[in-house]
Parts: sequence; C-alpha cells; structure tokens
Amino acid sequence: MSQLLSEISHTPADEVKLDFVRQIQSTFGPEKCYAWPGARVAVKRIASVGFGGDFHAVTHGPNEQHSIVVGTVSGPGLVAALAKAVISGAIHKFSPADRSPIGLLVSLSDLLGRLNADLSPRAVTCSVFHGLIDCAKGTLGYCMAGRVRPYVRTRKGVLQELSVESPALGRSTDVKLRVGSLKVNSIERLLIHTEGLCEACSATGESYGPTQSRQILTDTAVLPVDRQLAAVVEAVHTHVGAISTLTDDVTLFAAAFAEETTNIPRVDAVNDLFKWYGESSGFRPDSSVFLG
Repeated sequence: MSQLLSEISHTPADEVKLDFVRQIQSTFGPEKCYAWPGARVAVKRIASVGFGGDFHAVTHGPNEQHSIVVGTVSGPGLVAALAKAVISGAIHKFSPADRSPIGLLVSLSDLLGRLNADLSPRAVTCSVFHGLIDCAKGTLGYCMAGRVRPYVRTRKGVLQELSVESPALGRSTDVKLRVGSLKVNSIERLLIHTEGLCEACSATGESYGPTQSRQILTDTAVLPVDRQLAAVVEAVHTHVGAISTLTDDVTLFAAAFAEETTNIPRVDAVNDLFKWYGESSGFRPDSSVFLG
C-alpha cells in the first residue's frame, strides 16, 4: 500500500480522474449504521463537488460496547482517497477494542505516521471523533483530534460542545490526546458534524459558521433524529443557494438515547430473540435506524 501511495503521489494532477476518486470513496462508505438497544441513530451526508474525505461508522463489540466514529481525511486527491480506505478498514478492525476511546485514535495516528513517512512532504491528515458507549458502565467515553464538532444535549435541554480537542492526526508522531467521559443517563442526544457544515458558503461568500451551526442544532433538537438532520440539511441548502456548490463534504450524525435504560435488554438477548424469530418465521427484522 505504501509503495502504491508513493507512486500515486508523483502522478500529475491532471491524470487523476475525479470520478475514479469518488468511486474509491463510495466503496468504503457504510450502507447502514446499526443502532443498539436504547438508542436511535441517524446519519446524513451532503457531498461536495470535489473529493469527499468524510467517513463515519458505528461498530459493536463485546461486553455491550458500541463505537461511534465520525471524521474526515485531508490530503492530495487519490492519495487521501486511498488513505481513507485504509482508515475505514482500521476502524472496523480496532473499534471497540478496549475500555478507552483513546486506543483507536492512537492506532490511527500510528497508521498515518507510517503512510506519511513514504509521502512526505505531501502529508495526509485526519480529523476524527471517537465515542465509546459502555452500556455495562452506563458511560460515554470520547476522544477527538482535529476539526470535528461533537455536542451533547443534556436531559435539561442544554446543548454543550465537547471540547477535548487535539491537533489533527498525521501532523506529528507525538500526538497529545485527552479523554472525556459522561454518564449516558445524563444525555438526551449526541450530535456530531464535520467542519464542512461551518464552511458551507453562500453565493456571496458568507460561511455558515460555528454560531449558526450550533443554533440550527439547538432549534431542531426537539425533533426525532432523522427529522432533525433533514432540517439541518435543508437549512444548509437554503444558505448555499441553488447556484452555489459545497467545497467540502458535510457529515451529520445524531444518536438519541432512551431516558430509561434499566429495562432495556442486553445486546446478546436481542440477537437471540432475532435468531429465534428468524428460525420460526424465516424473516429477520431490521434493528437499524439509518437515514442518509
């Protein structure tokens, strides 16, 4: 892979076909995001005119752990597309791997360091948020790097930005990462968006900006997660206008948490129920809630 990336990095820009880059990036996007008992999940993505480096994933591990990853890759054309493919594969391999959300970001940082060793000075960077739901402990642990904006809406209706930011991965091998933690029963909703939302520009060059982005998330927070993200997408399209185009992808992620989780069945119990239902009726219901 490193040899391939090194060869492509020296390819003239006019030889790199944009449609080919888009084919690569679409190949590694998840078709569905599966929620877990006690949560509803929705994802929306607005594609830009160029290469889109945004990615997201919800993965499930042992011991009632669920991993939420939202991020974006930046770099030169096809190199970044292939790096995104490698990162997407690593996310599904390494998360959730332990009881701390920092482990995945350390693995991604090491991976990008190896790729950039062959690409320097054309470095690939990655901004990413990793949230680790531990149902057994009732906690949301989180770690992030670069320009991704996560928020939580508390049970009291207050929208709070999670701020444990570190520089984007790939810029240095000596990355400083910090971990935060919240009680799941204190959270009504987790909301994450990539920086493309703030950078969406109107025909007059006015960016949507962090203040307006936060306001639309606040104003729509009473809606179900799918309708909330649809409302945000509509607001972005209205701001950009019919004659303008986005220069960066916008990815929106929302997870709503049930207020009472004490009576929610364990994941293995739900899977056993689906298995029994499938064997008896020949049909397995879809447990996911996905819009995108």
